[in-house]
Amino acid sequence: QKARHDLRHQLTALSGYADSEDVAGIRGYLAEMLGALPPKTETPLCENYALDAVARHYQALAERRGAQMELALRVPGDTGSVLATDLCVVAGNLLENAIEACERLERGKRLIRFGADVRGDYLIFSMGNSFDGKCLEKDGVFYSGKRGFDSEGVGIASIRAVVKKYGGYAEFTAGGTMFESAAVVRLHG
Repeated sequence: QKARHDLRHQLTALSGYADSEDVAGIRGYLAEMLGALPPKTETPLCENYALDAVARHYQALAERRGAQMELALRVPGDTGSVLATDLCVVAGNLLENAIEACERLERGKRLIRFGADVRGDYLIFSMGNSFDGKCLEKDGVFYSGKRGFDSEGVGIASIRAVVKKYGGYAEFTAGGTMFESAAVVRLHG
């Protein structure tokens, strides 16, 4: 009802500009109306608002950095006992690490595949990203190249802490020019 009422006023104003053959006035009024519209909303990547926001942020960053990103996110809005902040820690660190690894490669070789899906009572994150093949792993711990391979990466340590909190696990493997990550959290625990 309100929208119809307001639209009538808008059309009356446009009609007035048209009657006086004021094309510049019509264009200006239309530009003003278009500027007042809510921003275009894109189809969500998944139902979970927090994960959607993080994935969109890193999708845009990957694009700016010349990395091809493939996303497959099937995560509901309700993730049980898993806090949205913890979802963001896992997804954000996986994506940030992948983008940083891709930046060490020439454009055209930068690829990131990120997925998240619920299976039974578990939320499973999967990541595959290209990298330069240089890493140091000892007893399942990957050491960060940012600090000369002298300590485990902060992002990986954060991911491990979150999955442990929810009775899950994380695995990281490097083979050739692909780095694979998996993080699993229990939704109700």
